[in-house]
Amino acid sequence: MTLEEFGELIGTIGIPAVLGYYKNAQATPYIAYAATEKNCIYADGRCIYAEEWIALLFVSNTRIPETEALIEDLLTENGLAFGNPELDYDEKQGIHTVTYYFQLE
Repeated sequence: MTLEEFGELIGTIGIPAVLGYYKNAQATPYIAYAATEKNCIYADGRCIYAEEWIALLFVSNTRIPETEALIEDLLTENGLAFGNPELDYDEKQGIHTVTYYFQLE
């Protein structure tokens, strides 16, 4: 599955989705997703090897467990294994972010 195909897949759950890291309290709820590198091996201060992962961020003004479950079901049904999501709350902007990391095969 390519990143473009993933974008089409995530669009099927009916929540606006954007490619790239994006945080805007006025636009919530929405999904942002982007390729990211994890598990870098460094030599001379540079990453010489890294695994390419996808970071999927569900951004909302309040926690929405039903939508989080919908996202997790979609990932699981499509064979996209993810670990425990990272939860974050930005008090200044009033934004909750749930971040999932997984690899596209």
